[in-house]
Amino acid sequence: MGAIHEDWIGEHMISRAQVRQARAILGWSVRDLAMRAFVGIAAVNLIEGADVLLSETSRPLAAVRATLEAAGIEFLESSATARRTPPFPH
Repeated sequence: MGAIHEDWIGEHMISRAQVRQARAILGWSVRDLAMRAFVGIAAVNLIEGADVLLSETSRPLAAVRATLEAAGIEFLESSATARRTPPFPH
């Protein structure tokens, strides 16, 4: 069973703080994000707060990241921030 250490998580290096920040930008609760990403509330809590993530967390993490990005969040890899991207003009 593998583990991912430190504050950075996932293949694309997003931090726990970025996930929390993205939720705050969108005004979503943990439950809101879990429902939209089709993952459990416990998975979101684990992603946002665990000191060590087991490799089994990779699927829920990918779902959370994809959901936040689909909602307009851009994760900036050069810093520990997330921002909402402006919508495309129609």
